[in-house]
Amino acid sequence: MKEAIKEVLIWIPGKPVPQGRYRTSSFLVNLRALLASRGKVKPIIQTTQYTPKETTEFKKKVKISYMKDYKTMLEGDAFWVDVYSMYALGASDVNKKTGKPTASGRRKLSGETMRTSKPDCDNLSKVIFDALNKIAFTDDSHIVSTRHYKFYHREEGTILHIRTLEVFPEAIIERANDLLERIRS
Repeated sequence: MKEAIKEVLIWIPGKPVPQGRYRTSSFLVNLRALLASRGKVKPIIQTTQYTPKETTEFKKKVKISYMKDYKTMLEGDAFWVDVYSMYALGASDVNKKTGKPTASGRRKLSGETMRTSKPDCDNLSKVIFDALNKIAFTDDSHIVSTRHYKFYHREEGTILHIRTLEVFPEAIIERANDLLERIRS
């Protein structure tokens, strides 16, 4: 009998990739007929949508990282998810001669300077959640709580921590009630 999986911790190596916008390409289907008829035939244009290659490749990497250690879906109907997107320093943040971080690089690695540039956390999470649909959970709508951290690190990659949630913590409900009171007063 297989043991039920209640918690998942995976490492996805490489630069974190956000969910890319769908691309559209259009082309003329009946170009030869149109040219031969000298404009008497109506042009037929076919349009297709596709996901950018970088997004598709990252989704594959997420799936492989999950399936390497976990062969079945998580057990449960509700999940907490923490995502840690870790970015390498840029060329200007590393001394070319020594390979050590510059002053700005040290500030980034210590968390003093935060990564506030694109991509957005929601797009970074979306690509991971979509990739794990029907692999880690039946649907990403079962994720009831997420936290996403985006920061600089010596090792570039993504850490994903998923836990099954049995009962929504009373402390969170109480906090929401307190906030509602503050808003209304």
